[in-house]
Amino acid sequence: MTYYKYRAQDADGKHVSGVLMARDEQDLHEKLKADNKFLISAKIQNNAKKLKRIKSNALSEFARNISELLGSGVTLVRALKIISEDESLNSKDREVYAAILKQVRAGTAFSETLEDQGDFFPPLFVNMIKSAETTGDLDTVAAQLSQHYDKEYRLNQKVKSSMTYPKILCVLIVVVVAVIMGFVIPQFQDLFAQMDTLPVATTVLLTISNFVKNRWYVLIVAAAVIYLVLKLFFAIPKIRFYKDN
Repeated sequence: MTYYKYRAQDADGKHVSGVLMARDEQDLHEKLKADNKFLISAKIQNNAKKLKRIKSNALSEFARNISELLGSGVTLVRALKIISEDESLNSKDREVYAAILKQVRAGTAFSETLEDQGDFFPPLFVNMIKSAETTGDLDTVAAQLSQHYDKEYRLNQKVKSSMTYPKILCVLIVVVVAVIMGFVIPQFQDLFAQMDTLPVATTVLLTISNFVKNRWYVLIVAAAVIYLVLKLFFAIPKIRFYKDN
């Protein structure tokens, strides 16, 4: 899928422009035609803003609503209309659901409209919906997907909760060590200065203390650089794969 920046003419003869995702220019033409617009020109928009992946709890709720509405005899178009008009939705989700509704109304398969949203929906969700369309069990599969992503969300929340205490503890340890090195130990420097010789460990400790007191900003910059480097390093797909395993 590619983002296209287009210029088109609507049914009233007015010129409009925008950005739309499509497989190619022919697909773009069909999508605009379904919206009563006629393509004038288009070019690939390489720097178009990509949609951020939907959260697991929101995806679970979306699948559950689809399952319940279809199971009660509501058509897919009507179900998507009800879901997209939910007042509790954030603006991003509402915009995506509205785009899906528009494409489904134009005759596009539900799974294709999900795929057209880029990375917003995970591949597993899209492929399961595509399979359900073939077998005719869309409501049943949607219910199973809802349970799956609800469990995923709960698991992520448990992991985050279990990591809260260690994070707080690490921050407190860093703060305590910084206070000792930057404020407590320097108070004894005059006392140590009166001694002829000092143990190696004490000399090293005083050197570190002076560095923390006088060059504390270097430590902050170094910590920030290390954090960014590690974040970029573990963002590499192969590295992330080995780390998760």
